Amino acid sequence: MNIKIEEAAQHLSEVIQIKSLSSRIYEEIDFEPFLKIHQWLKDTYPLIHQQANIEVINTGALLYTFKAKAPKKLPLLFMAHMDVVPVDEKTADQWKFDAFSGTIDNRIIYGRGAKDMKNQMVAFFEATELALKEGKEFDYDLYFCLGYDEENGGLNGMAKIVEHLKQQEIKIGTVIDEGGTINNGIMGIPGEFALIGVSEKGFANVKITAKGIGGHSSMPPIHTALGKVCKAASLLEEHQMPIVVSDVFKEMMNTLKPFLPSEISSSLDIEDSRKIEAMIANMSSANALLRTTTAVTMAQGAPAPNVLPSVASVMVNFRIIPGDSIDSLVSHIREVIGDEFELEFQQRSEPSKISLMDEEYQLLQQTIKEVCPELKAAVPFVMVGATDSKYFDDICDHIYKFGPFKCSDEELKTVHGVNEFLRFEDLELGIRFFYQMLHNYVK
Repeated sequence: MNIKIEEAAQHLSEVIQIKSLSSRIYEEIDFEPFLKIHQWLKDTYPLIHQQANIEVINTGALLYTFKAKAPKKLPLLFMAHMDVVPVDEKTADQWKFDAFSGTIDNRIIYGRGAKDMKNQMVAFFEATELALKEGKEFDYDLYFCLGYDEENGGLNGMAKIVEHLKQQEIKIGTVIDEGGTINNGIMGIPGEFALIGVSEKGFANVKITAKGIGGHSSMPPIHTALGKVCKAASLLEEHQMPIVVSDVFKEMMNTLKPFLPSEISSSLDIEDSRKIEAMIANMSSANALLRTTTAVTMAQGAPAPNVLPSVASVMVNFRIIPGDSIDSLVSHIREVIGDEFELEFQQRSEPSKISLMDEEYQLLQQTIKEVCPELKAAVPFVMVGATDSKYFDDICDHIYKFGPFKCSDEELKTVHGVNEFLRFEDLELGIRFFYQMLHNYVK
């Protein structure tokens, strides 16, 4: 494997320079940047474009298919999204370099999409182009899926690709999408661990509304409409949904247990939910892995400080753990705040299913360890954010959300933030991973 990392880094720089912003509303999407990426991919990876069948789905999404003569197992699928989030104008002057310049400085590529997730797209295209140069022939079908609106829910891009695959009655063996990374210091444990998302939370934005008597604030009722919804929000914060000790969490803790201090591992009882709840009481990250979370994010009342609101509302964002559902969430809200409030779901999505942690999962673990031998372990977890891979739930039992790049908690803040970047060595690690996965998938 002869990776030309300077060339690969230049490729990432080039695609970062294409300002590919999207929208939730199809009619508002500017497809020109995505069509530029289509042409850039064709120019940059000629062997892939000679050997793959390429379909454009719903104007901008791409589906690449490499057909094997005699497939030995269900297909392998790599996916990415071409869109990126915009740069907040208030923070634009805080960037070391322009966010869409793709500047390379001291073997670091800067720009929006460097970590989320043009890096992953470039990594598996580089790996596959290299494998084809070496004469690799696939004995399984291989798919690439590229969406264009993941940052806005993926309904027009990746969801349409999956609809297309369903119409052809295609089942996928393994999907690899963005998700966990290689991180140092998981739960305070020194050393590097790979985090593999095997499921992801659902979400719901719930608007809770109360009505009241309007008028001048000089003669208020005991509780105004805004006071009522604020109290409801406070009750929801105080009365969280119960923790769910899933098989994913059990596997995660069993994997980490050998690396925990003896005084912690000896007393760890993952079957005792009360002990687990006490352990995570002050750990927001662990809390998010174990329960449906409640975040009060917005409030609306009167138009002026001396006016009583006739209608008031708060917005609450819930992230729903696998094991809970939209229905169980509604029951919980009603139980906590009662029936006097109007509930309006402005967005909702059920949690994804939990992927199998069988031999395909073990193959992924093995591949990660081969390209990153200093790794202590590869650990499953539940993604707290949303990805496009949830759309594959009906056609794949092995959906793994993993970006093969090293990323500390501090560096993670640059994703959707300021000075997003990727080191040359991390890009090389990603290319090595996908190259190895192409060769390991069927032995």
